[in-house]
Amino acid sequence: MDGNSRWSKIHELSTEEGHARGAEVARNIIKYAVSIKLEELTLYAFSYENWSRPSGEIQSIIALLNHYITNFIDEFMQHNIVVKFLGDLNMLDDITKSNISQIMNFTSINTGLKLNIAFSY
Repeated sequence: MDGNSRWSKIHELSTEEGHARGAEVARNIIKYAVSIKLEELTLYAFSYENWSRPSGEIQSIIALLNHYITNFIDEFMQHNIVVKFLGDLNMLDDITKSNISQIMNFTSINTGLKLNIAFSY
């Protein structure tokens, strides 16, 4: 999941659009992983070093994360995906931490693909 900013510059798009496109690519990878019955997939979404990016970019990434967590939970359930976050989530705001906790709890009953999202790793 590296290179969204570089990709957006090459295509003369905003950094936010680059991250949004990267998130859609990740969504397609998850769908493919489910279709081939992959047991486990880890997406390295946001390294600890990414906290040094401009605050507007960080806010955009976190907003995108919240969008996917809250708007695609039905899709995770439909595809029997277990969502787990790995990393130090203490730097996230309370709403994002709550959303992460909810999706992990909600999908914990699923038995299909184990989707690990490394965030602040």
